[in-house]
Amino acid sequence: MRMLPTQRALWRLDRTLSDPSVLNLAFGLLLDGPFNVQAMEWTLQELVRRHEPLRTNYSGPAGFPVAEVVSDVRLELEYADLSHLAQETRTAELARSFREAATRRIDTPPLLRAGCVLLEPDLHLLLLTFNHLGVDGWALELLGHEAEQLYSARLARADSPLAPLPPDPLETIERDWLVWRQGPRAQTELAQKRRELGRLDTRAVHPFGVPAENTQSMRRRVLGIPPQALANWRTAGARIGSTLFPGIIAAVAFAICRQLQIPEVVIGILIANRHSSAAQRVLGAHYGATFLRLAAAAGTSLTDVMSQATEGILEATSHRLDIDTLAELVGECAGASKPLVPSCMVVMDRYPMHRFAVEDVQVSPISTLATYADQLHADMDMPTSPAGDFIVFLRQFADTAGVTVFWKPERIVDIEPLIADIAGVIEDLGGALEPASCSPMIAGSNASTYALAHDGWKATVPAVDALSPLPLLGSTYR
Repeated sequence: MRMLPTQRALWRLDRTLSDPSVLNLAFGLLLDGPFNVQAMEWTLQELVRRHEPLRTNYSGPAGFPVAEVVSDVRLELEYADLSHLAQETRTAELARSFREAATRRIDTPPLLRAGCVLLEPDLHLLLLTFNHLGVDGWALELLGHEAEQLYSARLARADSPLAPLPPDPLETIERDWLVWRQGPRAQTELAQKRRELGRLDTRAVHPFGVPAENTQSMRRRVLGIPPQALANWRTAGARIGSTLFPGIIAAVAFAICRQLQIPEVVIGILIANRHSSAAQRVLGAHYGATFLRLAAAAGTSLTDVMSQATEGILEATSHRLDIDTLAELVGECAGASKPLVPSCMVVMDRYPMHRFAVEDVQVSPISTLATYADQLHADMDMPTSPAGDFIVFLRQFADTAGVTVFWKPERIVDIEPLIADIAGVIEDLGGALEPASCSPMIAGSNASTYALAHDGWKATVPAVDALSPLPLLGSTYR
């Protein structure tokens, strides 16, 4: 089985890290109501059987990974009964279970591990941990919809209602991309991007100087966006048809332009492009990239920059230029002698599994987040280009969001003015920020409300009657 370039980068990264959880996507679903554990175990097993990336074994020497699909993989849903424990003991044990699920190494099939904890009668917590080699944000939404159908079918003692997948899933994605790349649309888009970018000020592409030969570990700063501020962001964005993601991009661009006193900045974003109906049913990390040129000259308002970012992102969902081509294009437009990518990358990660619905069961999401700084750098890195000197990572789950800023200290010596300005722009539009703890914890005043803080931002998810879909670009985010 072939590996996509992003998967190879992730695999090489995984071989060099001591932390086994960096490539994990881990979260929980709080299930309030009658829940059939056996039906869920069958559902998860069927997902593993259905999707080759969940039963693929990655091995080989560093730099030369080999992917081999395993035909027969057994998934076991681990079960623990904590209902007999006192509240304080149960909370501590639940926190331990969450940490264990989030930090376990998943390097052999299945690339999905699952656990179920009984908190009290008819109240379960389903813990799911995926390896990012087989699952990205798009795939989580796909798996949620498929799990809902499979679980309902199992309760009704029916067969799987899902249509068969293509025989070679990754070939489907590659063929979809190659058909486009070899057609006339690719040249049209290249010409369009050249016109959009024009001739760039090199500072706009590399606002923080010349790349260093030996990079150090990236530093991190977290800005938590509480529910009320998030609501304010949505209200402000609704007036111009924008959402949180372009809002954060606008805030970063606004602050960079103001701090560096340049009229415009080029910001890179990752987009998981899937443009055929067949590719939309396939798992596997498949990222594209685009660049937004945002102007924030004197007198330009934040709302204006948000409008620019929104239009750019909506346009970006229709283009499929690969990152190598785009990097060469940006370098060409900047008058550089080698490919360049923006030093500032803005990335969004959302968890759409809140759409998973179970008959007669109220489903509430709880999330735990792994550290992605090094992963993002590896995703975007190329031998000839210094990528990700300054990375802004937006994460949103339920009604809480967090902005994590990563930077290379050897490239950016004085980060405080820029961080303060970004925080100020966010606060001006969204309300006060709250500092976030970086240590995992779960706490709750009663059995049906749990709060989780992990990796720098807080999420409190009560057991509610319904969870509305997140207005985060919806189907336009690819």
